Amino acid sequence: MQLIKLLLATVVTSAAIHAQAANTVGATSNSSRIKVGAVGNIIKHPNDQPGVPGIAVINETNTAREVNNTLIDLNNLRDTVESNYVKAVVNLGGLDQSGIVQLDFNKWNIPKPVPDHSILGKFTYKQIQLDPNDRAQSVFFGEWHQPTATSASDNTRTTFFIGSSDNLSLPTSGTAKYQVIGINQYNGTVTGILSGWVGSGTEAAPNNLLHGVLTADFNNRTLKTLSDADTLKRVVSTAGTANTVKINAAIYNNGSFAGSAIANGTVNGEARGNFFGANAAAVAGHAVFHGNSQLNTAFGGSKIQ
Repeated sequence: MQLIKLLLATVVTSAAIHAQAANTVGATSNSSRIKVGAVGNIIKHPNDQPGVPGIAVINETNTAREVNNTLIDLNNLRDTVESNYVKAVVNLGGLDQSGIVQLDFNKWNIPKPVPDHSILGKFTYKQIQLDPNDRAQSVFFGEWHQPTATSASDNTRTTFFIGSSDNLSLPTSGTAKYQVIGINQYNGTVTGILSGWVGSGTEAAPNNLLHGVLTADFNNRTLKTLSDADTLKRVVSTAGTANTVKINAAIYNNGSFAGSAIANGTVNGEARGNFFGANAAAVAGHAVFHGNSQLNTAFGGSKIQ
């Protein structure tokens, strides 16, 4: 009973906290499922910070309203799952060996009076921390889905990216390369907590990521995968997924980019995203393929040169 009281106080308590909001930039592939933006002044979880990058699962059913539809701090979401008092009751995931955060609320089994959080589905994302001393200065990109298994037929799957734009500065000349990963139907097994990831997913999960290089030309204002060698590629090709993604986008003065994407060599889509951090230290976005949502891919990475 004491544990349940602690969970209830920690996971559900709402409080009004007033602070100066930071600036965030982001988008989702399906705004009727997932919303991103700056956390507001209505706080659903203690330790959430107003103004930092947040995410909300959109669901208006009566059973979901207590835990949905309000932006929550992405940093704190992971902290809650990995906390001792939650993992003592249920394993919802954590940081895997590929550096991907997997939070599977479908496994929620904490009894009432704590509200049912299973409606929150599964989050899979990568975090890039722009300031080593301030986790609020972070970028997140990944995907969300509701069923217990990701598949090509899963129409709930939604890609997203969101990050702090407070310290963004964009070079006016020169080039830069970014080592990026792509997240598309990532299905590593979530069996560990606090980076102690064990089980069948330990070996399989890295094969589910795409890897590539994006080159930003700040003279000509372009962001591209310059060659086949730079194309985002999955380590092991999988039917019904995005095994390769090429990007060709224009860079705008506000730090955003938009252009075309090609999946699996033939499927055309759109690429959108943003630069983040001082001197465009990081990049994140997503490639969206209308009518072929199984190919939608979130991507991001840090500058390597």
